Amino acid sequence: AELKHGRVAMMAAVGAVAQHYVKFPGFEGVPTGLGAAVTAPGAYGFAALFVFSGAMEMLIWTQDDKKEPGNFGDPLNLGQYNDDMRAKELNNGRMAMFAAIGIVAADLLTGKDGMQQLGLGAFAERKSGVAMRASADDAAAPPPQFQPSEQLGAMAPLGYFDPAGFCKVGAKADFRNFRAAELKHGRVAMMAAVGAVAQNFGDPLNLGQYNDDMRAKELNNGRMAMFAAIGIVAADLLTGKDGMQQLGLGAFAERK
Repeated sequence: AELKHGRVAMMAAVGAVAQHYVKFPGFEGVPTGLGAAVTAPGAYGFAALFVFSGAMEMLIWTQDDKKEPGNFGDPLNLGQYNDDMRAKELNNGRMAMFAAIGIVAADLLTGKDGMQQLGLGAFAERKSGVAMRASADDAAAPPPQFQPSEQLGAMAPLGYFDPAGFCKVGAKADFRNFRAAELKHGRVAMMAAVGAVAQNFGDPLNLGQYNDDMRAKELNNGRMAMFAAIGIVAADLLTGKDGMQQLGLGAFAERK
């Protein structure tokens, strides 16, 4: 299993680099990174590769109990199946497994492929001046993409604040959802911060209600509110709907 996973990981790590620069004819519109496996026609290629690999493993590259684990001969007749190369294969395979896991995890988190994670993606995205001028003559320039960094909120002292890189250029709908969540959480946090300070000053509004009965009600209501807040947050993360929309009451605020 270690050899098998190591060999797959070595090919995967090489593929994560090569796919950024090389695309087969007909696959020009397929994104790089993990998105290639779920975007047609890349998904068809992934399915074909999955079936082909399974057939090779079950029918051709079968393990012989009389040979070492992972010994399927020397199909290219390189004459390099010796103890030194086998040890190197194990070391490189182990390194590649960590590399492949890191590439996949970073892709899931940032949406960037293996080369973009290293800041090297621009090499494949350069175009010659002649090609750019020709395309400009053939068609009008497309409208500028939505830029999250130019929206309201990019201000001192933090400037454009998106440390996790959630907001992508051109993704206006995603930006609106994240901004709505940021405002909502910020408003709650401001009230929470004020409450954390004010609670130490007894009865700041002189309502005369700081007694055992009101304190007991406050505890009960606070406990209920903590469960309610956790439920609202969890449902928002799962569905993208705010508290009123989760109850089906969002339409009242959307009437014109």
